[in-house]
Amino acid sequence: MGCGEQAWRKVGVDHHDDKQHHLLEKRKKRQEQVQKNAEWIAGIAIILDKGIVSNLKGSHMLDQIKIFKNAGAPNLHGSIPKLANDKRRALVDAVELYEKGLWIIDRVEDWESDGEDFGFEDIDNATSDTDSES
Repeated sequence: MGCGEQAWRKVGVDHHDDKQHHLLEKRKKRQEQVQKNAEWIAGIAIILDKGIVSNLKGSHMLDQIKIFKNAGAPNLHGSIPKLANDKRRALVDAVELYEKGLWIIDRVEDWESDGEDFGFEDIDNATSDTDSES
């Protein structure tokens, strides 16, 4: 075996080791991200209000989908819809299923929110906080 071949084999071994190291790093990062997501989701309240969930956008909507899925919403067990309107519809459906008692959340007081932690106070709701004069 010549010098060149020996050097070439070493490059191959080094490359393999680098690749393994890279894969291990990637796997470690992914596990850390999963853990961070789980902790983060646990720290956010579920919004069981059709008026609010039907107006969610962007990351707030995706957060709620993760939370609903995590909480066991039956219509969010499979694949998540691709389009934003379909995602909102799925959240509204999940709230309706919850209201009908078709799924329950363990320790619901840990999950319920009026939406304030999300900055939704200004979203127009069907129900108003101000009582009408009667």
